Amino acid sequence: MSLIHDRALAGSGRLHAYSQTETGARILCRALVDSGVHTLFGIPGTHNIEFYDALSEDEDLNPILVTDEQSAGFMADGHYRSSGRMAAVNLVPGAGLTHALSGIAEASLDQIPMLVILCAPRHDLRFAYQLHDIDQKAILKPVAKKVLAIQTHQELYSLTRYAAALAMQAPMGPVGIEVPAELFFKTDRYDASHPWPVLPKNPAGFDELDYQTLLQRVRESKNIGLYLGLGASMPSHWLQKLAEQLDALVFTSISAKGLFPETNPRFVWNGMGRALPPPFQKLEEELDCILAIGCRFSEVATGSYGFDFRVPLLHVDIDPDVLQRNYGAHATLQADAKSFVVRLLLDTEEDQDLSTDLTRLTRVATAHQHSAAELSRDSENSGVNPHRLFQSLQEHFGLDTIFVTDSGNGLFKAMEALRLEEPRSFLAPVDFSCMGYAVPAAIGAKLASPARPVVAAIGDGAVLMTGMEMLTAHNYGLGILFVILNDGKLTQIAQFQKGALGREVLTRIPSLDFAALAKALSLHFLACDDHENLDEVLASAGRLCEQGESVLLSVTTDSSIPSFFTRAVLKTNAARLEWGDRFRMAGRLIKRRVLQ
Repeated sequence: MSLIHDRALAGSGRLHAYSQTETGARILCRALVDSGVHTLFGIPGTHNIEFYDALSEDEDLNPILVTDEQSAGFMADGHYRSSGRMAAVNLVPGAGLTHALSGIAEASLDQIPMLVILCAPRHDLRFAYQLHDIDQKAILKPVAKKVLAIQTHQELYSLTRYAAALAMQAPMGPVGIEVPAELFFKTDRYDASHPWPVLPKNPAGFDELDYQTLLQRVRESKNIGLYLGLGASMPSHWLQKLAEQLDALVFTSISAKGLFPETNPRFVWNGMGRALPPPFQKLEEELDCILAIGCRFSEVATGSYGFDFRVPLLHVDIDPDVLQRNYGAHATLQADAKSFVVRLLLDTEEDQDLSTDLTRLTRVATAHQHSAAELSRDSENSGVNPHRLFQSLQEHFGLDTIFVTDSGNGLFKAMEALRLEEPRSFLAPVDFSCMGYAVPAAIGAKLASPARPVVAAIGDGAVLMTGMEMLTAHNYGLGILFVILNDGKLTQIAQFQKGALGREVLTRIPSLDFAALAKALSLHFLACDDHENLDEVLASAGRLCEQGESVLLSVTTDSSIPSFFTRAVLKTNAARLEWGDRFRMAGRLIKRRVLQ
C-alpha cells in the first residue's frame, strides 16, 4: 500500500497525517520517495533481499545493480554532481560498507550529499558472530555528517527523512542510516506525520557588522578578484552580474569549474597563486583585494597551499569552521553564498563604474592564448597531446557535455584545456582524490542526466581499479564514451618523482589489451595513436554514443608536457623545505640527472 501524501510538500516535513501498518522495507521505500531520493546504487545481499523485493515493486524508485560497491559510492557522487539530485548507496553489512567507503569518503571531502543505507545483521537474535557483523557506525563516522541507528519502524520513516534533509543541508555531505535486517520483513505501524528531529540551523541572515566591514573593503577596491568555490553554486548570471558591477577578474576552484562561464572575458583560471600560468600570475599580483565565496582553500584546490595572498582577503562561507582556517582573512562573513551575492548586488549597484578596464581583459585573452599554446605544443614524443585531445573532445561532443575525470594527470590536463559554459559539467575527485572515480561517476552522471553527452577520461592506471563497471554502462544502454589516456604509467606520480627525485619508481603499468577488454564488456572499441585520425575517431565515437552504445576509446597520449598545476606543486613543496633538505635533495637530483 502506498502512503498517501501531498507531493507539493515532499521534503518539507509537512505531510497529511496518515498512520498504517507496513513492512519496514515498504516504509523505507516511502521515506525515500518523500525525501526526493529516487535512485539507489548497490548489490542485493542476504540481509536486504526483502528491501530489494519492495524496491522492485515501487515505480518511483530506481535501484541500479553495480559490479562492486566501491563503484556505488562514486555513482551516487556523480549522480548528484551532474544533476543536483541526491542518490543513495544501498549496502549489505560489513563488506558492502568497506568496499563503498572510498566513494563515500570522496563525497565527504568534496561536500557532496549522499544517503548511505547500511543494512545491519539482525538485532533480534541472541547469537554472536553473525555474518558480516562489524561496528559499521564506527567505520562510517569519520566520513559522514552523522550516522543514525534505527530501531523501530517509526524511526525508519522519520529518521530517513531527517537523514536525507541533513545530507542536503550546507555544508553538504553523506549521512548514514543503519537498519537491522529484521525490520525489513517485520510489520508495524508508523505515522508519516510524526515529527522528525530538528535540523541544525544555519543562519537565516548574517551579521550586519561583519557584512558592512566586508562591503567597505569591496567598495574601496579598485582592482578586485573574485575566487569562487563550489559553495557559490547559484545561477551563473548572478555571478556574471557581480563580476561586471565590481569590474572583477574571476577565478574558481577546481571543483567549481564551469560555475562561472569560462568563455566570459573576465574568467581567468581554476586556481590562483603558483598554479596560474605566468601571464596570469602577473594579473593576480596587480589585484588589490580578493573576495572568496563558498570555498575552503583545500590542499588540492590551492596547489598544495600555493596561494600567497599579499592583499586583503575577504572570505564568505556558510561553514564557520573554514573561516580563518587555512588563510588569514582581513574580513570574514558566515553566510549562505546566494543570500550574500544578492545583497552585495543590491548594495553595489549604485557604485558601479560603467567604464570597464578593457586593457586588462585584453591581457586576460592574450594570457589564455599563450597558456594554450604552451600546453598544446608538439614534443619529440609520439602520441596525442592531452590538451589538444580535450579540446577536440569538446568540439565534437558540444558545450552540453559532462566531462568526468579520474584522479591524476588527466584531471589537471582536462581542467586546463576545457572551457565550460555551464555548472555541473566537470566531475572530478578533488579533495579525497581517489583513483577509480571516473567510470562509475560517469555512469551515475548519465543516469541522472540522460539527455547530456557524457565523456569519461580515465588513466590507464585508474581503469584497472573500476574498469569492470563499464559493463554496467552497457547493461543499462547508457551511451558513454570512456577515453583511456594510455601512456603506460601512473603519469601524475611519475612526474612528481621525476621532478623531485630525478627518476621514476614503480609507476610503469603492465600492458593491457583494451580491445579484448572492450569485447569482454560488450563495448565498441576504437583506438587513436596520433593527431591525424583523431577527428575521424571522435566522430565515430559520437555517432555510437548517440545510439545508446557505450564506447571504449584507447588514446595513446604524450605526457611529456606537465600541467601548470604539476609544475606549481613541485615548486611550492620545494620552497617549503628547510635549506638543509633543499641542498641535499637538489644534490641528489643533479647527480641522478647527470648519471642518466
